[in-house]
Amino acid sequence: MHYAFQTGDKLHFVLDYASGGELFFHLQKHGRFPPKLALFYTAELTLAFGELHSRAVVFRDLKPENVLIGGDGHLLLADFGLSKGGVPEPERGTKSFCGTPEYLAPEVLARQGHGFAVDWWGLGALLYEMLTGLPPWYSRDRQQMFASIRNDPLVIPNYVAPEIQSLIVGLLDKDPRSRLGGRGGDAQEIREHSIFRYVGWDQLYEKRVIPPWKPGDPKKKGEGGAGTGSGSGSGTGSGQSGGITKAMQQQQQSGASANMVAFTPDTSNFEDTFTNMPVMSVGSEDVLGQMLERTTRSSTFDGFSYVDDAHSNSLLEWGANREQEAAARGSYSGSYSGSYTGSRGSSRGGSPGRSPGRSPGRSPKLQPGVSGTSPDRRSPSYISTSPSRLRNMMQQRR
Repeated sequence: MHYAFQTGDKLHFVLDYASGGELFFHLQKHGRFPPKLALFYTAELTLAFGELHSRAVVFRDLKPENVLIGGDGHLLLADFGLSKGGVPEPERGTKSFCGTPEYLAPEVLARQGHGFAVDWWGLGALLYEMLTGLPPWYSRDRQQMFASIRNDPLVIPNYVAPEIQSLIVGLLDKDPRSRLGGRGGDAQEIREHSIFRYVGWDQLYEKRVIPPWKPGDPKKKGEGGAGTGSGSGSGTGSGQSGGITKAMQQQQQSGASANMVAFTPDTSNFEDTFTNMPVMSVGSEDVLGQMLERTTRSSTFDGFSYVDDAHSNSLLEWGANREQEAAARGSYSGSYSGSYTGSRGSSRGGSPGRSPGRSPGRSPKLQPGVSGTSPDRRSPSYISTSPSRLRNMMQQRR
């Protein structure tokens, strides 16, 4: 996160731009992924969860909508709204009934308390969906789906390779204590599975492994776009989508995956529903000044504003320039204009269009009794009504 700032009625986060869009966007488009790509994503998420769990943080809401693809083809984990710290054990530490229905682990449904092993269950469910097109035990009848998750055996299509089936079965063990990742070794247990025997984990961690596929303009062949392809995910027994498989082959032949994608405002890998949303919060400086002043008085989001250390010098320079300009004009408007706004809802029900066989809108996530996370009170507020105040706070932070 680079910044968090506030307007009169919204809290804004400025994060890295993931030009590849959501994993869900591509899964919806292609139906399912080739095993090589699905396993690559599974390996990267294994590293992400290993890092979180080493800090006693459980994620609790893994789903395709919360996995973003960067311009380099590597994954980013997003939406920590249901995450919780202080959970160092696999089967206990928190009791909130929360998550997204299709990915809830049995222990969450049983309301018996759960730990970080729910993340490994979510990883198994996501791997299953990447290979088959639907989550395991999926049903439009939510109560029936919950009952199946708790009681029914796992059925994996026979086109999924036996070794991958072994990984999925281990991750979707209904007992968190015997689940892969919940037996005491956490991420190391997944890393040691035979399917990953050729993975260079240190190189993967440092992003020195070239992704099998990198999203690009869907209209361009050989640049990450899938071309026309079949895109239906029907396959012929391999479980692979023709379009994305063809794109992977083109990238490997051209070496396109070895090159970083330059930043571009292109949003072709995002749903139009989100890219066409009106920008309501950014207006003239005067309007923003009034909104910031009102927010400062009311302290609506007190403690949530944040500036990353890497941006401190540029902000101080910006503040000094603004004061010089104000002195030359003889007045100061008292605010700065934000350059980024807009956020998508975290509810699955808000996403348009689902793959065949799914309900028109997936179930929204289930919030715990006390939702949200507490702001870090160690971080001072960076909402400023003048650059000089901003400079003072930055100096205090140092």
